[in-house]
Amino acid sequence: MISFWYRPPKNQVHVAIDRNLNLAISLADELGISSSEHALGIASLEPHDDNINSTEAWRTWNLCYLLSSSLGGCMRFPPKIPWNVDMEMKLSSLEYGRDAVATDRLLCQFVRAERLCEQIAVEAGYSTGDPPMEVTDHVKIRRIQNLIIDRKAQLFSSNSTPALKLYENIATLYLYECILHTPTNKRSFAAPYVAERLSLTDFPAPVVTPDHIPFLYGLRDACHTALNAVLALDYRDIAFAPIVTFAAKAFYAQWLLIKLYVACTASGNTYGAFIDPQSLQVDHYLCRVSEVGDRICAMDAEHMGGKGLQMSTRKIREWVFNCDALRAEESLKSFSAAETMAMVAPSGGVQFGLEGELDWNAVDYGIPGLEYGLEELFGVPIV
Repeated sequence: MISFWYRPPKNQVHVAIDRNLNLAISLADELGISSSEHALGIASLEPHDDNINSTEAWRTWNLCYLLSSSLGGCMRFPPKIPWNVDMEMKLSSLEYGRDAVATDRLLCQFVRAERLCEQIAVEAGYSTGDPPMEVTDHVKIRRIQNLIIDRKAQLFSSNSTPALKLYENIATLYLYECILHTPTNKRSFAAPYVAERLSLTDFPAPVVTPDHIPFLYGLRDACHTALNAVLALDYRDIAFAPIVTFAAKAFYAQWLLIKLYVACTASGNTYGAFIDPQSLQVDHYLCRVSEVGDRICAMDAEHMGGKGLQMSTRKIREWVFNCDALRAEESLKSFSAAETMAMVAPSGGVQFGLEGELDWNAVDYGIPGLEYGLEELFGVPIV
C-alpha cells in the first residue's frame, strides 16, 4: 500500500515510486499472493480467514498489477506482471465474491481498463522492441478496435464513472498514437512529458493517404475527449490518486495533442493540409489543465502531480508560443524573399510597375499550406 499512497517528501530529488512498487511485487511473490497453488474459493467460504488467498490478498495483488501496468504505460516498458489465467481468476474472484465490497468491484473495473491499455501498447509495439504499428496495418488496427469495442460493451452504466471514462479515452489514444511515430521518435512518447523533450524536427511527414485521414481526426477528437474527462474530475480525486494513474493520463493526452500540433504546423509538414491546427485548441486545453494544477497546489504546495500539471503545462505553453513566433518569422522572411524575386525579370534586370506581366500563380512564397494542390488530392479531380 505504500506504493499506492506514496507522497515524496519535500526537496526529495529522486522519486521512489518504481522502487516501492518493485518491492511490493517481490513481497507478494514471497508471500505467495501471486501464485495459484491453493484453491481460489476460500475467501467466499471463510471471509475472516488469514489465508494468502483471502480477499485482502487478491485486492493487494490487483493493486500491484494496476500500478505496475500504469507505470509501464507511462515509461513504455514491457509488463512486469504477466496477465494469465491465474490473474483473471483472482480478478473475477474479487469482483464476484460474496464478501466483495463496492470499492472492490470498482477496483476491478480499473484493472480491466488498465489491462486494455496494456494490451494495445503491446499489440501496437509501443512497449516492446518491435517497430510501432503503422496506419496501413489494417489487420492489427482491427484487432485493437475489437478490443476497445469489447471493453465498452462490458462497461455497464451501473459502475461507470468519469475516471473510468478517462481510461476508455486513453485506450483510444493508444490506437491513434501511431500516426505520430517516426523511425526515431518512439522513446519520446514515454514520460517525462516536459517541454525540453519536444522536437520541431522529428515529426512524421508522410505522403498523406486515405488511411491517415481518420487517424488524424480520430487522434484530435480523442485528445479532446480525454482532456475533457480529466477536467470533469474533481481535482481532489486527481490529487489523492497515485500520480501514475489520473495525473499521468492527463500528461499523456496533453502530450499527444502537442505532438499533433507540431506535426500539423512545423516546417515541411504534410498533415496541416488536411486538418486545421486551430481546431486542436491547444492553448485552451493547456490553460485548463494548468488551472487544475493550480487548484491542487493551493491545497498542497508540494504535491508532485499538482506541481507537474502546473509547471510542466506552463512551460509547454511557452514552448508552443515560441514555436509559433519562430514559424511566423520564417514565413515573413520567405514571403519577402519571394516578393523580391518576383520583381526580377527573366533577363536579370529589375522591372517596376509590371503588375500585369507577373504570373502570381507561379510565385512560391514558401508559406506552409499556401498551395496544397487539392485538385490532385488522392487522385480525385475537384469540379
